[in-house]
Amino acid sequence: MKIKMVIDEQKFSIKPQGGIIGTIVGRMTLDQVKEYSIEELKQSILDGRTNRPSNCGKGEDSWLSQQI
Repeated sequence: MKIKMVIDEQKFSIKPQGGIIGTIVGRMTLDQVKEYSIEELKQSILDGRTNRPSNCGKGEDSWLSQQI
């Protein structure tokens, strides 16, 4: 099973706070949506990478789909 979603490139060892959150959201755009396996999602979480488990942009008007 593949899931359409965005996984951030940057890894964090602690939960991002403050202004960095806006930076992360800003770089996780619709043109970066790819299909990932559950194992790839799991590994991204273990690596400390932010993920958006949906096929959407920043607002409700750009929401296309969500599988999980």
